Parts: sequence; C-alpha cells; structure tokens
Amino acid sequence: MLVLDDKVGVDRTLRPLPISNNLDGLLAHYGLKVNSDLISDVSNEMANFTQGYVQFFVPYPLWVKVTSQGFDKKNVMVSQLESLVLPWVSSVEYVGGQTGAAVIYLAKTTNKAWLQTENFNLDPQSQQNTVNAKTQGQKNLAVAVFGPLTSYFKDKDLPKSNAIKTENETFTEKTDWSRIVLMGDSDFIEDGFLTSFNGNAVYIQNIIDGLTQDADLISIRSKEVTDRALRELSNAQRQTLKYLLIFGPTAILIFYGFIRFVSRRRKSFVDEL
Repeated sequence: MLVLDDKVGVDRTLRPLPISNNLDGLLAHYGLKVNSDLISDVSNEMANFTQGYVQFFVPYPLWVKVTSQGFDKKNVMVSQLESLVLPWVSSVEYVGGQTGAAVIYLAKTTNKAWLQTENFNLDPQSQQNTVNAKTQGQKNLAVAVFGPLTSYFKDKDLPKSNAIKTENETFTEKTDWSRIVLMGDSDFIEDGFLTSFNGNAVYIQNIIDGLTQDADLISIRSKEVTDRALRELSNAQRQTLKYLLIFGPTAILIFYGFIRFVSRRRKSFVDEL
C-alpha cells in the first residue's frame, strides 16, 4: 500500500487549505502518522511564479529537494537515486504499534530543515521570515513498514463494497509479509512536477516496483538519472563570491592599466637615453 497523504493543500493563489480525511485511524493502526505541518529546507528548487504581468524565478524552501545524501543507502528502492522534489510536503513518522515489522526511512531532509505548524506562509518572497530555529533539524519525508501486519479491520465491521462478490473471497486478518510506504505529499506526481523534475518519475516507479514485485531491476533504472546540482555554499562563501564578482573585474582593469602605464614610462625613459 502506498499512501500519499496531504495535510495542507495549496490552491492556485498559494492559499493554504488544511485537509482532514479518514486515513489517520488506519495509519495509526500500522504505527504511522502524517504531521499537520509544512517542511522548508535550505536544499530546495527554484519555483516559477507570476505576479500581475511579471514572471519571476526564486529559490522556494517549501519545494524541498532531496539529494543523494538524503536517501537510504541500504534500501534498493532509493539507494541510487540522486534527486526528488517534494512541494509543500508534511513530515511523517513511525510511532510504533506493529511488532516484528521493519521500519525504513526512505528519504530525509538536510539537518537545516524547519517546520511551519500554523499560520502557514507560502509567499515565495517572504520565506526568510518563516525560519524557525526551534524546529530546525532533519525531517522524515518517506517512511516504509515491511513485515507481518495485522489488518486494520480485524474485529471490526467490514466496509460494504459495490463490487460483485465472488465465492473465493476471504478476509485475511494477518499477512506474513506486507509493505506500506507513507508520504505527506501527493503534488510531486502531478504532470507538471514529473515533467520538470525527472527524478520524481524514477522515484515513484521504484516505489511502486518495490511494493508490488521483486526489486531486481530497480537499480538499473536508477542509473539512468543524473542530477548535477551546484554545491551548497555557506553565507561567508556567498558573500565572498558576490564581492569578487562585483569588484574583481574592476580590480583586474586597474591592475592592467597600471602595468601598461609602468611599461610605457619605462619605454619612454629608454628612448630618451
């Protein structure tokens, strides 16, 4: 089972819309939870926004970018992936409850990510104001539970189905091997994001393969994707680079002019002799 559970929706005007559904009880039975928050990270993608007649690109912390270091290197579904972009994603966690199950955190943010938990600010031009040092740290983006799981509907009335019932249908209270993957975002598989970010398509295909069949060919698909993002710079490095680009060309011209001046003076002095 793959669960993409949005806790905060976003409309076309970037207005946050809290979402409530009936999945919380089901997820809690399997020890899983999606938190009612939005993650921002220093590792993020550029977003394209339109304001009036003006279109602009801006780094958008709410479009969290997972790089190679953020994937679980021990899990074949994600070990060779290099990028994944999750827009307006909520954190997930395993809270316990299923004995004998293996818990795997497939994707995480950097250790500089932070949370918005209320009064969500989605304005791309004021994201610096949302930095919350108290919530800063690595956040879980995708969690998997593999192993023997007991059905949520054990000792409960089964929901009615409109499907035609066949004679060989039976209710299974427990399975020896079940697979559940939970994420707090579904926007990343929309057409626009799949087209813009190739890593998203490979990620979701790997997850589906890992849930439905053996993962022998997953690593082959992963090798086809490359992401060569620029290295993240510290504030000091950014400032140094900024002033080098501003004053560097001027300093080079002044130095060149000084060398030419000295060379001409020297030549003039030799001619006079």
